[in-house]
Parts: sequence; structure tokens; C-alpha cells
Amino acid sequence: MLRSILFLGIIISSVFVAHYFTKGIISKQAPIQIVDLGPSLWDFTLTDHDNQIFDSKTLLGKTTLVYFGFTFSPDSCPAALGKMSKVLAELNKHDLTIQGLFITIDSARDNTQEIKEYLKSFNHNIIGLTGNPIEIDKVAKTFKVHYAYDDKSDPENYLINHSSFIYAINSKGQLIKTFSPNDSAEEILNFTKTNLH
Repeated sequence: MLRSILFLGIIISSVFVAHYFTKGIISKQAPIQIVDLGPSLWDFTLTDHDNQIFDSKTLLGKTTLVYFGFTFSPDSCPAALGKMSKVLAELNKHDLTIQGLFITIDSARDNTQEIKEYLKSFNHNIIGLTGNPIEIDKVAKTFKVHYAYDDKSDPENYLINHSSFIYAINSKGQLIKTFSPNDSAEEILNFTKTNLH
């Protein structure tokens, strides 16, 4: 009798634990609920790769992926923009157009012509932006981008250490997600399709 009671207790406990963890798993898979995303980040004016004035407010109403880098980067920038290009191309197959934005942190070397040539290797929905150092620094601080010149003794040959994140911005200009270099194109794509509109 005692053994039967113990066995029944184990079954009940197992059902409770299974229900608890199943509930937890389901809740983790539910759509992201964010109460306050903060103000719009679209409050700057730079110059695009066609040498035209670019007002960031034109991005309101669009979902946008943003990356800060420089065209002379040997690895992290091409990798991030390649990843972004895959996401944009895949979304385009499903008639979902999302804007890509590449903002240089190296205005000394990255003029409009340099950026335009550089972006030919990536998706056509990526706009390249540059400006003077003060303008670039202001925008970078808005996104909390950190960067520092490695060695500028040679003005034509230097590297820049910088944070390498892709920022997902919703149609209201609010930051909703930051992707690290470890996040795959598939992860960015799935999140974008589910949460950005």
C-alpha cells in the first residue's frame, strides 16, 4: 500500500514538473513583448554613397538593419555586411523589403566614391553613409558604438578597433534588437520576419 502511494506521488510530481517546464518553454517561444522601446534614433543627417544629403527621418515607416564599420576592414565588416546581404536577399524573395544601412566610422578615408565601390560587393538595398568626424561620432554615440584608431602614424594604412553589431530598427526608428558577430544570418532572418514590421 505504501509503495502504491509513493508511486502515485511520483506520477503526480512528474506531471507537475513536466507542466511547469513545458509552460516555461512555451513562454520563451512567445513573441517578444517590449513596453518601452525609447525614442526614435532617426535624428541625423549624413551624406549617402551617391553624394546626396541623407535625412535619417526618411527611414521612418521602414524596418532597417544598421551596421557601423569601415571599408578598409579586413574581416569583421565584410563578414557583417555579407550576413546582412543574405538576410536582405532572402526577405526580398518573400516580397519583404527591409533597408540596410552601412555607416562608416572612417570618414578620413571612406569618401562617397570609396563607399559606393565597396558596396557593389553586397546587397543593393544597403545604403552607405559618411560625414565629417563630428557628425559620425554623434551618430555612433547614439547607437552606443565604441571605436578607436589602432595606429594612425600612416594616414593611409591603419585599422580601427570597433564594436561589430548589427542593429535592428523598427518602423518607428526604435532599436529592438542588437545582433553580435556570433548570431547567424538565419537567426537574424527569423527574428526580423517575426518581430519587425
